[in-house]
Amino acid sequence: MPVRDDDRTAARIRQQRRLAHLTQRQLAERLRYSYSLLNQVECGARTAAPEFVDAVARALRIDVALLTGADPVTTLHPRRLAALVHPIREALDAYDLDPTPPPRPRSSPHSPWPRTPCASRYAPPASAPTPPRSPGSSPT
Repeated sequence: MPVRDDDRTAARIRQQRRLAHLTQRQLAERLRYSYSLLNQVECGARTAAPEFVDAVARALRIDVALLTGADPVTTLHPRRLAALVHPIREALDAYDLDPTPPPRPRSSPHSPWPRTPCASRYAPPASAPTPPRSPGSSPT
C-alpha cells in the first residue's frame, strides 16, 4: 500500500521536532495550535493542514519543504526503487549498442572546429642540426 503524503508530513514533523530536542508539549507551546492537535497529526489521526505545517516550520525555524517536500530517491524502499528502475533498464536493453566506439572524424579545412595544434609544425625537430656560425658573426 503506498504511503500517503499526510503520513510522510506527520513523520517529518515528528522527526524535525525530535531533531530540535523538543517534546510535543514544548512544540505545542510555540504554536498557536493545541498539544492535542499536534499529537493527533503526528500519530496520523488527523491530516496536517497547510497552515499547521507552516506554523510548525516557523516554530522549528526550518523550511516548509523539509516537512512537505518529496523524499529523495535514496530513502525509498528497495522494492519501490526497483520498480522505478525497471522501466529504465528495459528501455536500455532495447538498444543494441556496439561495444566498439565509432571512429573519430578527421578534421578538414572546412570543419567548424579548430584543428589541434601539432608540435612539429611550430618547433624544429629535435634531431635537426644547428646551422654553423660564421667566424665573424655575433649571436643575435
